[in-house]
Amino acid sequence: MSPLNFLRYAVQKICATKISKNLVLTVVAVLKDIPLTNMQLTDVVRKVTRHMADLDVQQLPALVYQCLLLSTKGQQSLILRS
Repeated sequence: MSPLNFLRYAVQKICATKISKNLVLTVVAVLKDIPLTNMQLTDVVRKVTRHMADLDVQQLPALVYQCLLLSTKGQQSLILRS
């Protein structure tokens, strides 16, 4: 498997898997450092926004910060609307 195919596979699995609320921030922090296509970025943002309601109020500022960092890759309007 090529590195690009592995990356696609890994992002797809992350987006398809239920993520523990304790790991959402870590996942976003890692994914912001990985090159993502616009479609992958959209999937990641949708996954993260689905988990926002599960997070503790104290975790939200850090998640917003990570999402703003993630927005440098694109999809700014989607991230800001979320």
